[in-house]
Amino acid sequence: MSPWAALPADLVRRIAHELCASPGGDCPAHATSQLRLVCWGWAASLRIGECVPAKVWDWTERMDLALAPHACNLELLAPLPLAASSTLPELQHCSRLRSLRLQHVHLPALAALAGLTSLLLLDATVFFPDSTPDWLEWAAGLVKLQELRITAAQMRLQPEGGLSSLLPLRRHIQTLRLDDCMVLTDAGAAVMARLCALERLEVTCCRISQAALDQLARALPRLTHLETRLPDGVAVDALLRETRVAAEGGSLVAHVSQGKASTLVSWAGLCMPNVARLEVRLLGPGFLLPEPATFARLHHLECLSLPGILLPSDAVEQLGNCLQLQELEVELNFSVRDHSLLCWRNLNRMRRLRLTGNLSLGDEAVAGVLRGMPLLQELCLEQLHGSGAILAPLAAMSALRSLSLAGCHLLGTEALTASLSSATSLVSLQIKSCGVQSMLCEAVVAALSCLPALKEVQLGLRRALPAPAAEALASTCSGLTQLTALDLYFADIARDVPAVQAWGQLSSLTGLRRLHACTGLGWDAASFTGVAAAATALRALTVTDNLGKVVDGSWVAALAPLAQLSTLLLNSCAGLGAADADGAAGLCCLTALTSLEAFRTPGLCNLATVRHLQSNLPCLARISTHE
Repeated sequence: MSPWAALPADLVRRIAHELCASPGGDCPAHATSQLRLVCWGWAASLRIGECVPAKVWDWTERMDLALAPHACNLELLAPLPLAASSTLPELQHCSRLRSLRLQHVHLPALAALAGLTSLLLLDATVFFPDSTPDWLEWAAGLVKLQELRITAAQMRLQPEGGLSSLLPLRRHIQTLRLDDCMVLTDAGAAVMARLCALERLEVTCCRISQAALDQLARALPRLTHLETRLPDGVAVDALLRETRVAAEGGSLVAHVSQGKASTLVSWAGLCMPNVARLEVRLLGPGFLLPEPATFARLHHLECLSLPGILLPSDAVEQLGNCLQLQELEVELNFSVRDHSLLCWRNLNRMRRLRLTGNLSLGDEAVAGVLRGMPLLQELCLEQLHGSGAILAPLAAMSALRSLSLAGCHLLGTEALTASLSSATSLVSLQIKSCGVQSMLCEAVVAALSCLPALKEVQLGLRRALPAPAAEALASTCSGLTQLTALDLYFADIARDVPAVQAWGQLSSLTGLRRLHACTGLGWDAASFTGVAAAATALRALTVTDNLGKVVDGSWVAALAPLAQLSTLLLNSCAGLGAADADGAAGLCCLTALTSLEAFRTPGLCNLATVRHLQSNLPCLARISTHE
């Protein structure tokens, strides 16, 4: 039961009064403050002025009907199995519900939403059965719906004829996202063209002709954001001309082949000089941009994301003219030197930077660019070489929340420690395969205790740690009781690694949502069992057996308390042999599991075991077993 349910009514009223800034008496009916409660996987946002109950919302078997009429926003954090879909009809009592997010729900349960006539936003991850012609029929009753986002929990494409169910909403729906739900062809595009109020359209699977795309563009003049697959041979001229995608504030996210990407990126400055966001997602290997770029014309550009496309020096220098840039994700060719990178020194609006560099860039050039970006909130650096002084500008980034380093060879323990310790606002720290491992671990251990806001730590190593280093890392992490994610691992095979009992101290991290346990770092069954018993809120778990013989049925049995576990990855767990029936049986208690992956885990690879798991795990949307 949620701890909120046990609070005295007087205390709840006091909280409400404080949040509403009320001097006394009943909370004002016009109060706009909201109290966010998390109860049994549900998050509810209620208007305090209208809801000060003696017993705060308690979601056990059914919703508290006295509170339901006051709910404005609901979010289902845990997966909802098919057997429990009968609880959704209780939502009909939420007459004022405006926003609903469902993490994982079976399609039949959505029929209960038809009566929510006040709903404005629905975001759902849906477990679809096989092809169902009326898969969107339930949406027709949501007469005021403005935003609809549907993501398929697994790849089971639905017929695009179901789009006709959205036609009653054509004057209201402004945002539509269909992620891996269907393949949009000319027939579906003709139906979608009738949704005349659309401003944001995201269809990740698309196969339409030039004529259909042009017709869709002419029918949707309000369209300002488009994400879709652009086939080769289909031009975007009409799309950019007839809609607002290329206008000031417009955005385009294109999933394209190498040839299409080259043309789109090279000519962006000429075809869409006013665009605010341009993201190109490659459907294939990366490449070097062969044609001269036109980035210098993109004076209104706020976001540019080009993963997998190597930029030459000229293109890098032109980005220095895009003074409105706030988000940038690029990879630099090996020929780019310091003078080209220093053209970015005036990009002082930058909030998010993901930079894959090269080993020729100097410390001063990288640090000089970072010093010009004091507003950074997210920083990701890859393939850089130098000293920890590269990160010295972190001390001036008071808004920095996320730092990721991958493949960076940063020398100097003291400089690296000082730089990491100065980033006191960090919430997420990710370091993968960087520098000399002993120096890196020493710097990380020293810095962790200086980061009071830290909630996520990921440390990817190249090899096993000496026992003293592993103990120091485990002991330090056990003191960070605010952590919600801890990934400490390496991928290679290890031999004769002694057990490190200090990993058992991680049982103090009762708020963990994600964990990676790695036997190559000294995890054993006793430590794992203790942590699993304490961190019962875990939703994602990875177990890597570098030794190939440690993980056995006792590890699987330790998973029993993890009632909210949604994602499980078992890596190289050869100890779960083909004759070990306990492995599959132990997993059947994980009724919230939506994704299961077993790599080099023979005990789960035979067809009979897979079918047994599929029939006993009601939320399982994806299972992958391979060698």
